[in-house]
Amino acid sequence: MKRRIFSVAVAVFFVAMGLSGCTKKAVRTDVGVGLTEKQAEVVKAEPVKGETPAEQAVVDKSPEQKVTGLTDIFFDFDRYSVRDDGVKALDTDAKLLTSKKDMRVVIEGHCDERGTDEYNIALGDKRAEAVKRYLTTRGVEASRMKVVSYGNERPFCGNHDEECWQSNRRAHFVAN
Repeated sequence: MKRRIFSVAVAVFFVAMGLSGCTKKAVRTDVGVGLTEKQAEVVKAEPVKGETPAEQAVVDKSPEQKVTGLTDIFFDFDRYSVRDDGVKALDTDAKLLTSKKDMRVVIEGHCDERGTDEYNIALGDKRAEAVKRYLTTRGVEASRMKVVSYGNERPFCGNHDEECWQSNRRAHFVAN
């Protein structure tokens, strides 16, 4: 519990330091390209049979909380800029959110396992905030969206390879 509080405090500190004295930056859409077919399969895949219960436990299995119709956004390594494939998905998400005025969401920022806990919490927060900023530019009220960072605490995929890490670097929508 103390570790979690410390991680959140450090993340807030880094975010505050990054925001103080800085001008607003536009969300970049020129970083990276879409997922390969193989990466897309990893994202959709269920845990592999034969995994131990401990390995299965690290996989984020909360589909009941996922907001129907909204698409997860994926990020490049050590980046929080919205990629081209993310722009297309977020434009679709924005249309849905603006049409359903009563829908409120939490945008979860996630990272792969590389990096310190403190760094990943801060990076996950930047990813979630980038998605929120983009959606507000498309007409979604900021008051309807909350952000939270889980860093690398809730991986989608429990393997230790690039394809799995790609699926863990994401912004995920849950109902609020």
